[in-house]
Amino acid sequence: MSLENGSVIRSRPVYQSLKFDDKGRFNILIGFGEGATAIENMVKDARDRLKIENTIVLISGSDTEQYDAQLFFGEKNYHLVDYFDDNNSLLAMLPGLLAGMKMGSRLYLAGPERIIWQAAQIARESGMQDEEILLEARGSFARRVSCTHCATTAEKVTTNIFECAGCGQTLVVYDHFSKRLAAYMGFRADAETPGEFPEKVELYR
Repeated sequence: MSLENGSVIRSRPVYQSLKFDDKGRFNILIGFGEGATAIENMVKDARDRLKIENTIVLISGSDTEQYDAQLFFGEKNYHLVDYFDDNNSLLAMLPGLLAGMKMGSRLYLAGPERIIWQAAQIARESGMQDEEILLEARGSFARRVSCTHCATTAEKVTTNIFECAGCGQTLVVYDHFSKRLAAYMGFRADAETPGEFPEKVELYR
């Protein structure tokens, strides 16, 4: 589902629950934090159709110990289930993993919005196409925002306006989303009326 109701910004992502793509020959399933539950649900729904020997499951977060191979695959053998202490560690190893992916691969990503889009961008840079990358947002909707004035990227933005650490401008966070940057756009908040700023409100949690 979308982050907010009633938006007319077409570039803003809209999410649905992950569904297994039967056309995929090789599968990488990644759950960042709370996204592990979405991966677990998808595997349960597709367990009879999923070729375990062609599947890799990667999970990150502080509670990864609750997930094990049997939780995902039951008594079946599995190719790989690996765990990472934090999201950044998982993102760091992703380019090397995706560099060896074969034709017909599918990448399933679930977790906080700003993280899954960073992973999706890594996948694109590795040669994967949009239709081969499936996403479900779970957990925080704090935004990754790119300043349109100095190109500085801010992480975990939860308010409608914030101060850019690069150029010092007070930016308003727009719904316009760039897949290339894996970020929403931030524009000068007082561009039309210098010195006048909207009230600061927490919108993205």
